[in-house]
Amino acid sequence: MLAEEYAGGGLFAAEDKTMVMIYENPKLPAPENTVLSFGVSADRFDALIGELRTKGIVFEDYDVPDMNLKTVDGIAEMEGRKGAWFKDSEGNILNVMSM
Repeated sequence: MLAEEYAGGGLFAAEDKTMVMIYENPKLPAPENTVLSFGVSADRFDALIGELRTKGIVFEDYDVPDMNLKTVDGIAEMEGRKGAWFKDSEGNILNVMSM
């Protein structure tokens, strides 16, 4: 079920509050775009990000005007949601998003 439309993609709702976002950004070569996102409740987002930082996770900073995406200290705020991106050991970009 399409929950929201985005330029070049969409956010789909699945069971048990699972969300899948699919989008295209030809300006970013693979694997330099998000390959996997994890949703977390808004009230747990800041604590989870803090916990990940203590474990050595380094969050990426982005400024992508055509996606209306700008991070400050690794965190983006978009339409009432927060998001943070980091790379795994192979360079794939993972995302944590408040829901």
